[in-house]
Amino acid sequence: MIAASFSLRFFRMGGVAKNVLSGVAAGFVLYVTTKLAADLGGAGLVSLPFAAWSPAIGGALSERWRC
Repeated sequence: MIAASFSLRFFRMGGVAKNVLSGVAAGFVLYVTTKLAADLGGAGLVSLPFAAWSPAIGGALSERWRC
């Protein structure tokens, strides 16, 4: 879904390199958030609901702030 939102813009508007770079950065942030939340939840350092919802919240925030 993150990649789809970045590819919806027209190429004529410019800023393609910025869109590609921010898409890669958002994907990396989502990957790291998912792995970190899974490790912390598996070790019992955070509650399971927090570990389950952290990647979704992180992905939503990275999409919101990608301006």
